[in-house]
Amino acid sequence: MNNVKKNNVILALALISSLLFFLQGALNMYSLAKEKDQEWNVKITNGTKDLTSKNTEEIYFEVQDNPNVAKGKLAPGGTAIATLNLQLSETTNPVDFKIDIEKNLTDNFELTAEVNGKKYEIGETITFNPEERNSNEIKLILEWKDVAYTNDLDTIVDTTNNIITIPVKWEISEHID
Repeated sequence: MNNVKKNNVILALALISSLLFFLQGALNMYSLAKEKDQEWNVKITNGTKDLTSKNTEEIYFEVQDNPNVAKGKLAPGGTAIATLNLQLSETTNPVDFKIDIEKNLTDNFELTAEVNGKKYEIGETITFNPEERNSNEIKLILEWKDVAYTNDLDTIVDTTNNIITIPVKWEISEHID
C-alpha cells in the first residue's frame, strides 16, 4: 500500500508540473502578443499638421504651375500635389495604407498616390515595412481632367495662395500576411 501512495504522489506531482509548464507557455504567448500590440504606433502628418488621430481631413495641395492657367489657380488640365508622411519609428510591424477622396468633388478630379516612384490608384493598398529604408513619404497627386461639359460645375473649387484644400480619407492598419 505504501508503494501505491508513493506512485499516486509521484503521478500528482508530474501532473502539477505538466500543468505549470503549459500555463507558463500560455502566459508567455499572451505576454508576446501584448508586447506586439504595444509596438503599433504610426504617426501621419501633412507638413506640420498632425493627422494621427484622424481618418478624414482637409489636405493642403499645392497648385503646380501650368502655362495655360493663371498662376496659383487650379483649372481643368491642372495638377496639385500634397505630401503625407508616415512615421513608423515606433512600430516594428508592416503598415497598410489606403487613400480615398471625398465624393463631393465631381468625377473630373483624379487622385493618385506615389511612393518611391510607383503610382497607386484610390483604394489600392500601399504596404510600408519599417525595417526597409524606403521613403515613408506619400505624394498625393490631384489632377483636374479637362471635360468641357462639366467645367462650370468644377469651378466651385477655389484656391488661395497656390493652395487648395481637398477632403481626403485614409485607412491605416497593421499588415497581415
